Amino acid sequence: MFDILYTGTATHMLRVSLRISQGRVSDERVRVSVMAMAGQAQLDRIASSDLARAGTEAWRQAARHAYNAALFFVSVGLMVYVPLHFDFSVGSLVTVGIVAVFLVLSERPQEGFQGTHAPVAAILAAAVAGVGAWALPLGVLAWSAVHVRLYKTGKPLGSFVSGLAGQIGMTTIAIYAMLKAYALTQHFAQFVPAFGALITFAGIVAVGMIWQTVNNALVIGVYAILGKPASFVRYWRAGFVASLWAYLLAGMYAFGGILGAVVFYYVVASTRMFERIIEAVATRDERDFIRNQFHDMMRELMGFLSPQDVEFAADVRYLSLQLGRKIGMPKAELEKLGWAAEFHEIGKCKLSSDVRDGKNLTPAQQQESLRYPMLGADVLRKASKLIPEDVVYAVQHQCEAFDGSGYPHSMRGLNIPTIARIIALTRDYVRLLTGHSGESPIPKQEALRTLQARAGSQYDPSLVDLLCREIA
Repeated sequence: MFDILYTGTATHMLRVSLRISQGRVSDERVRVSVMAMAGQAQLDRIASSDLARAGTEAWRQAARHAYNAALFFVSVGLMVYVPLHFDFSVGSLVTVGIVAVFLVLSERPQEGFQGTHAPVAAILAAAVAGVGAWALPLGVLAWSAVHVRLYKTGKPLGSFVSGLAGQIGMTTIAIYAMLKAYALTQHFAQFVPAFGALITFAGIVAVGMIWQTVNNALVIGVYAILGKPASFVRYWRAGFVASLWAYLLAGMYAFGGILGAVVFYYVVASTRMFERIIEAVATRDERDFIRNQFHDMMRELMGFLSPQDVEFAADVRYLSLQLGRKIGMPKAELEKLGWAAEFHEIGKCKLSSDVRDGKNLTPAQQQESLRYPMLGADVLRKASKLIPEDVVYAVQHQCEAFDGSGYPHSMRGLNIPTIARIIALTRDYVRLLTGHSGESPIPKQEALRTLQARAGSQYDPSLVDLLCREIA
């Protein structure tokens, strides 16, 4: 027991052991002394761990500041070597001045796109279309106002300077890309004037999405440095909504000038129409994010039980998706197919280890092993808010046979869910190739012949033909 304690207590431990051998210390005092030393050892280990974490955190913060500085210097380089051309006409200056005042007064720190006003993405995308290069100082001004407000709430000066520098860098890089993209669309519109309005619409939406994409990519860099999870596409839907808003703002500016755009903005903002749309989009994004995390967690748990099962499921999923694409399944159905294929054997987690092993099973154990599709459906159904019922249904009926001889409900032919029919075929093909069922693996051609012999009885013959054509 003593050898697992912190080495700094070794001398005192030796003294305690000597005193024990001499009968000079009671058992209770020995127990208290040992527990005290073990507690001190644990505290020392925790302190060491905290120091290690603190060192890692300090390194991450330093790397983040360096990343922000790099973005800032890249933006300076862009402005020096690729100078922008500004329109200094009175109309442009008045427009820029009004928008600048509006941004300074309205922009607040916000989480993603869930703000109380229009996303800055919409305003800057509209500015690119309306006032060109002036979008850059407007963007810098808007984000400066946001960071100044953060600083006033108690943000440290160093973090304020670093964060603002990084934000200016991101904004500059994004707006340069937006200006270039919009210029290309306008150049293209000159060659097909009949579609000029449609091209302009597509250009403004593309500009808004470029802002979203560039910022997402650069922010992912910060999250990676800090060791935090992030989703590259999490706010893309909200970015598309903001792009549509940008088009409407740009249209109102072209039709009624800056005052028309401002009035339009306040009318729409007062109804909270776009805010409600963005909140709904953000809610869906959050749900998708949680589903992805749940998916990863389930994969990790299956790997903990059996790494071989995870590899087998991954192969079945890959082949199932290939067949699903070949038969023209829509994206939503492919997503369900991927879930069902990857977790089609999750019910085996509820079987005893000797039944899961699959070797030398008694008749009773063989009967028990057949329950895994129903058990898997029960497991997945407990996450009904995250996993569609179609996925659960496919997992439950993966052992149905095309001629009605399968289980659990003896379904026949096309009454068996398409996803279940695909999984039954790909599952058994991968089993034959890899020997996952405990039998010896067989060559590809022999496996295909086995499937063809069972076409129409166990498997959907059209799927068997498709698989053979794709693999042979």
